[in-house]
Amino acid sequence: MSEAEVTVANQVSLPETPFHTLRPAVARAVLAGALLSLLSLLPTALSYRDPPPAHAGDGDLALYGRIVDALHAGASYYPAAHAELIAGHYGTLSVPGWRTPLYLTLVSLFPSLAVAQMTLVALTVIAAGAAAALLWRTAGRATAIAMIPVLFVAVAGCLAPRTVLFSEYACGALILLSASSFALGFRRTAFAAASLALFFRELALPYVLVCLVLTWREGRRREMFAWLVSLAAYAGYYAWHWHMVMTQLGPADTGAAEGWLKFGGATFVLSTAAFDGLLVLAPMWIAAAVLVLAVLGLLAWPGAAERRIPLTVFVYLLAFAFVGKPLDRYWGEVYTPLLTLGLAWALPALADLARAARASRTARAAPAAR
Repeated sequence: MSEAEVTVANQVSLPETPFHTLRPAVARAVLAGALLSLLSLLPTALSYRDPPPAHAGDGDLALYGRIVDALHAGASYYPAAHAELIAGHYGTLSVPGWRTPLYLTLVSLFPSLAVAQMTLVALTVIAAGAAAALLWRTAGRATAIAMIPVLFVAVAGCLAPRTVLFSEYACGALILLSASSFALGFRRTAFAAASLALFFRELALPYVLVCLVLTWREGRRREMFAWLVSLAAYAGYYAWHWHMVMTQLGPADTGAAEGWLKFGGATFVLSTAAFDGLLVLAPMWIAAAVLVLAVLGLLAWPGAAERRIPLTVFVYLLAFAFVGKPLDRYWGEVYTPLLTLGLAWALPALADLARAARASRTARAAPAAR
């Protein structure tokens, strides 16, 4: 659909989705599937309880704050992190339990945590602006304007005090910026944002792999080479990180009480989807409804240029069904900004499904009327 057609469509109706061409039986099956998905999630949502703390002290946020304070005072990253992890009874023998040093080191270079927080807010605003521009181009002006408060709800977690200490917020903003930039045609910006997200937090790896696969399918050899170089650089960086962790270990170190392969299924997926900006304050059943509607909207997202957005969300949803401890629900900040974009197409998708589902009845009624 051209930009002119989108503008006209917004003046008279909702933007069109690929669902409008579905056969009536298929449209009804999709509607039934969405309803059954919601009904199956509701018992999980209504019975959900926050998991108890797994470590001594006051949690991960305070842990990262103490590490940053030590770095700001001149300490080296690995000795500082080791001391704090030991004091909090974290399983230091598990290397994935150690954050890679780049992000917290950068945070420590700011004059204060407040300045670092303002920088995170600025990055998030830029990413949300790119996402709004993408919606303006694909869904039209009216949808883009209506989605602005929804986007604010999704990214407003960056306004909470000290959340800059969680690299997931910066990682999610960079992935949102990258995916939106790709669709808008700013591929170099998109590549740089995705690579930085990966070096901030390894949780960006699924998104980077989606980008690599799509680049290969599109036949962009030079860009594919750039992705491979970025992944090789990160592999070297993580190998060095592993070595540095090993140099810190001694008799006082212990293993983690449990691994990250937890098979949490719908419970963990829903808990990460609920960790979506201000949505984390809402009842879990609202998160269940948002998840189903957003996924439906992503399935209906038109155009090949933006397919990395739904693909990325589906990869994260699948991964988090198997990986992640209950307390790691804040990992949701990595992908929920992209998930929220699906809400822009949820209402048009429902409208097209309803029309397609009624099509056979309308066709039968027309001859009878004549």
